[in-house]
Amino acid sequence: MQLSKIHISNFRNLDGIEISFHPTNNFIVGENNLGKSNFLDLLNILFNYNSFRETDFFDVNNPVEIKFTLSLSKTEKGLFDDLFDPTNSDKINIVASQDTIDDNIVFKHQETNTVIPNNLIKCVNYINYDSLRTPNNELNFDKNKGVGKFLGHLISKYLEIEGIEDIDFIDSHKLKGLLEYINGNLKKIKAFEDFSINAGLDSDSKYVLAKVITLSDSNNFSLQNVGCGIQFLSLITLTILERILNMNKTRLAKAIMQDKDGNNCMPIILGLDEPEIHLHPYMQRSLVKYLIKIIENKDKNFSELIKDIFSIDQLMGQVIISTHSPNIILNDYKQIIRFYKDCMGGLTVKSGFEINLPDRIEKHLLAQFPYIKEAFFAKCAVVVEGESELSCIPIFGEKIEIDFDEHGISIIKASAAGSIIPIMELLKSFGVQSVGIIDKDEYKRTYTDLYHTENKNFEDDIVNILISKGKIQVLKDIVCEYDSKGLDRELYEDALNKCIDSYCLSIPKVTKGYKFSDINDTDTDMVRLLYLTWLNINKNCVLGRIIGNSISKDDIPSVYTDAIKRAKELSENVG
Repeated sequence: MQLSKIHISNFRNLDGIEISFHPTNNFIVGENNLGKSNFLDLLNILFNYNSFRETDFFDVNNPVEIKFTLSLSKTEKGLFDDLFDPTNSDKINIVASQDTIDDNIVFKHQETNTVIPNNLIKCVNYINYDSLRTPNNELNFDKNKGVGKFLGHLISKYLEIEGIEDIDFIDSHKLKGLLEYINGNLKKIKAFEDFSINAGLDSDSKYVLAKVITLSDSNNFSLQNVGCGIQFLSLITLTILERILNMNKTRLAKAIMQDKDGNNCMPIILGLDEPEIHLHPYMQRSLVKYLIKIIENKDKNFSELIKDIFSIDQLMGQVIISTHSPNIILNDYKQIIRFYKDCMGGLTVKSGFEINLPDRIEKHLLAQFPYIKEAFFAKCAVVVEGESELSCIPIFGEKIEIDFDEHGISIIKASAAGSIIPIMELLKSFGVQSVGIIDKDEYKRTYTDLYHTENKNFEDDIVNILISKGKIQVLKDIVCEYDSKGLDRELYEDALNKCIDSYCLSIPKVTKGYKFSDINDTDTDMVRLLYLTWLNINKNCVLGRIIGNSISKDDIPSVYTDAIKRAKELSENVG
């Protein structure tokens, strides 16, 4: 059972919002205070509680109404009898409404207005994880709350299988001697003697084992003393098991369905609010991939666990994650749901699952996606072609007093000129404003906010403006800072002639190599040739930073200042 689409009316700040979902995995992104956590709260209330509270009503004089579509597997189709979408029997459209703060939520089939019992809706089994939980209060076998309840259940399960009690683990002879020793001393205290207070074995010995078993790592350090990342990683997965354990027998029986092969199947939707907290980037992505394997029953060990403990053969699931981290996002834009404000300040939501691009462009974008992800969190993105521009242009921004981070401007690398416009189109589909800077020889006047270099490319712009202003020394300083051989670096004949052809320079082909120190500054044609050749050989982020730091504000080519100022303007126009 998967959430396919939802339309929200009169719930908190999400009034009028409609969202489509990827069937397996979804990342909800956007700035703070836009309603991402509110949406996860909505799902939790919808599938786990009976009513909305007064604070959930955007307008208490109107009802809360949630229209949502569930996709049903073959195993789940009979759950709602003959109620389904008339155009697609694999789906059911449901309306959840609550007229006033004193009522309960009522669920109805959208097409027939037939009331659907609340206990059937609860079979969706929405599992909510909130990053505000505290692992130290739960990751203990003797804590009868949170995931600690499941850890304690493992002890009870073992005792049940073995037909023993935890008291059987205690040496009664040694315990008798201990109690006699304790009581002999306590009787010397007047209150204990007067009121016959004695030490004895707790009549409820259920938690004796739970108090002596602890979680620890390979170095025998208690889990409470290891890094927060490991604690939260353990907590997130255990949350699924905790939720199943907390179901009463009646609800659990309804939640488990049998497929045609007699396997016990359980649908779940797992909602996580900022699970990346305390996790480093690789661990963030690893967590998501692991959760997907769990809900797709591709992790053998977890499948064995739920089979042994709960007699569940497989899960039928979906993951919905609210996040502020580009590191946790996998390389598929169709899994992104972006919350943002439009130019009027109204909340808008765009779902990647609704975006359909031609296969040729989609494959191209997916290859570039690792470089794009940060832009989905930005107010505006500057799209450039290469690594030198990637590291240099934000420094240009600082020099003209436009801080990219302060204004929510992201800079992303397209890797090739042909990728710039498709990337800008993709970002536009998600409501992300963008500015592109492309090489002049690749420029076509077909796209708004696409700027081109004044000369052939970034390197040509830098060399030309510094030579034209008589600042060849800046170019020398750049070479000396980056290159260990400095001005004694020799550039060979083949590389120089290749540059002459590439830049269509009006100078004869060279017949030998040259060092920078061989060329007089007055020979500007040869100066241009050598520095263009060297810059093109050494394109990278490190050199880009050196260029950015070496050039003064007044020497920044106008195309870059214009593009940066436009990005700032676009970011400020975001509601």
